[in-house]
Amino acid sequence: MRKNFSDVTERVTELLHTRTDGFMVNAREMYTDPSPGKKMRLTILYTCQGSACMFTIQGGKGMNRRSLVEKAIK
Repeated sequence: MRKNFSDVTERVTELLHTRTDGFMVNAREMYTDPSPGKKMRLTILYTCQGSACMFTIQGGKGMNRRSLVEKAIK
């Protein structure tokens, strides 16, 4: 099974720094749709307080910087 993906690191970084109230995870906000007609999923790999973390969210949902911090401290 082939999986399509897009590297949206720069776009997500920009959104996290400029939209303090958050943003929607969708093709319009990401400027890409690697699998049109299929559900989108965003996975972010990041470091928080020296620990490696992974955050995954389904398309159509909203996220913000606080979501990443909350995930890291759990």
